[in-house]
Amino acid sequence: YWLHSQNDFSGLSQLRETSISGIVKTVKSNERTYYEVSVTNTGKNLAFMVALKLKGKESNREILPSIWNDNYLNLFPGETKTVLLNVNNMDLIETTVIDAKAYNMKTAIILKQ
Repeated sequence: YWLHSQNDFSGLSQLRETSISGIVKTVKSNERTYYEVSVTNTGKNLAFMVALKLKGKESNREILPSIWNDNYLNLFPGETKTVLLNVNNMDLIETTVIDAKAYNMKTAIILKQ
């Protein structure tokens, strides 16, 4: 990973707010549930470090362990990335939602299909 020689990351504060949307496809097997999460930057600015989390809808607690093939995404305007997630069915004790939070946007809920 990279380091800035002067440890000056103040430029990040100049990132303008953006927004994202997403679609989730779900496949259940006997022991695991698999999610295909497609995230699109619908705004006009870079979405920086989009962190995706699987949470309980009622408790708002992150469901762990959840295994993602990628996370903390950087998305250019109009760009879409698809990531995969799987979780043990025994850990799914309530209805789930996937939320996304980036450095320069408010938390968004990504709806399931």
